[in-house]
Amino acid sequence: DFLGIGAPKCATTWLAACMSDHPQIFMPPEKEVSFFSSIKQWTGDYSDYLNLFKEAKKKQKTGEFSVTYLGAGEICASRIYDFNKKLKLIVVLRDPVKRSYSHYNWLKQLGRVNENTDFFKALEKEPRIITDSFYGKNLKVYLKYFPKQNFLVINFDDIKNNPELVLNKVYKFLDVDPNFKSSMTKDIIGKTIKVKYRFLENIRMKTFKILRKSKNSNLIFYIKKLGISNLYRKINSVKHENDLTIDNYNKIRELFIKDLVLLEDLFDTKL
Repeated sequence: DFLGIGAPKCATTWLAACMSDHPQIFMPPEKEVSFFSSIKQWTGDYSDYLNLFKEAKKKQKTGEFSVTYLGAGEICASRIYDFNKKLKLIVVLRDPVKRSYSHYNWLKQLGRVNENTDFFKALEKEPRIITDSFYGKNLKVYLKYFPKQNFLVINFDDIKNNPELVLNKVYKFLDVDPNFKSSMTKDIIGKTIKVKYRFLENIRMKTFKILRKSKNSNLIFYIKKLGISNLYRKINSVKHENDLTIDNYNKIRELFIKDLVLLEDLFDTKL
């Protein structure tokens, strides 16, 4: 019935947890299925994918959240369209500079970018830091396949300022009870940290990787839902100074000026 397509580092883990808490919504325990954006493993066979939803009740709305979809281009958008032309698409957008910088810090947390590598140097190795923030360009691709009324565009700042109102809009969009109060509303899930002990982060990543490949991948969802991930972040983080200077902010912002104009033209959305 629906897909959450992005963007990374925009509170989508929180949103997916709150949505899955709704009794009229079924989502697979594993977030980031990334079925339609897969390159090497794509076969066009939907059987394994549909199997993810086999436990859904008859009247539940079904869907999943994979933030790789938004920036995966026309191949991904066309695959989604071929799968279900009537799908509703949910996308959360954030100030592109802040999203990109959060993405950069997240890759440093994972060890994919060296702690001492500056933002602009990191782009050479990890271009998605920037490309995932070209919302106008990425959404324009999807508009070739889906009408505008199939999209719900959410501003990240609205999640910070009024999460219950955002959830009310999401539930209305999906035609489920809009008055449901999620137990996850006030939780912070998936926050990026500056790692204190690298070996602990390596253990966490290896454990999650093993779980994703096993039959117990749903454990990852429950680990996050029970607050164990947040406890880990408190234990294995040091104070994260905001090193995004005003000068750097303005310099990075220039990269997005044209795209932000396009986004406003397409969805009347200002960031």
